[in-house]
Amino acid sequence: ERLSDSDDLVRIHAAEALWQIRRDHDARLLLLQWLRDEQPFYRIAVIGALETVGPDAKEAIPDLLRLREEADPFTRSFYEKAIAKIDPNALNQTPDRGE
Repeated sequence: ERLSDSDDLVRIHAAEALWQIRRDHDARLLLLQWLRDEQPFYRIAVIGALETVGPDAKEAIPDLLRLREEADPFTRSFYEKAIAKIDPNALNQTPDRGE
């Protein structure tokens, strides 16, 4: 029910809770989708939720690497913490620009 709430933050936290409670696949997919949200405020909330998902969020690594590179130093630390929780080996990778 909370995944359809009108408040984005409520939906993000509901998805995180669903993942914690029952490893809900749809909740994980929603978090990955929200990572691409244009609102950096929501992105930081999503990054925290993806940390909770951990290694099961490996498909987020390319986006996290790209966004980390574009981020200011303060925000970059959030990306690095999430990357370390999801796949520590990815910390030293650079984003694939598809070139």
